Amino acid sequence: DFCRAFGSENVGLSTGDSGVRRDAPVVVMTTEVFRNMLYDGDADELRKVFAVVFDEFHYMNDPYRGTVWEESVVSCPERTKILALSATVSNGDQVKGWMRRIHGETQIVASDFRPVPLKYEFADGSLNELVPLFKADDVGPGSPRDGELRAGNGGARERARKRLRLNPRLA
Repeated sequence: DFCRAFGSENVGLSTGDSGVRRDAPVVVMTTEVFRNMLYDGDADELRKVFAVVFDEFHYMNDPYRGTVWEESVVSCPERTKILALSATVSNGDQVKGWMRRIHGETQIVASDFRPVPLKYEFADGSLNELVPLFKADDVGPGSPRDGELRAGNGGARERARKRLRLNPRLA
């Protein structure tokens, strides 16, 4: 998609071990590569960075890799725009406050829309197939019915609990 939007000559990839057009104006890279660029990078190169997009930003809470996201935000030049993406950050206001203190003005843009719906399945080795975890397809954290669990009005919470019952094949 980036190559179509910006032209393949303007898009690069850097994973640390390998890369393609690492000096392109738009470079997709792992958070670890970006953090190392901040620590070891050339100041002139860092001045060229207009924006950083962190995907799966909820990994900041991961005990093994989370410090990489945190160090990247803390070390990112203030003039660099940061876009942190996550479908599962439950403490957005806390993250916003922290980022504001560290990096400056911060806004939250929230949406319930999921372009790729979450599915909860498990592998049934005896049948060699994926089996739904819940009786209903449209339940589970992040699902269209997830809000019903939080609603607590008009019996919605109890209806949602019933729908969240595990698939009988798990018993």
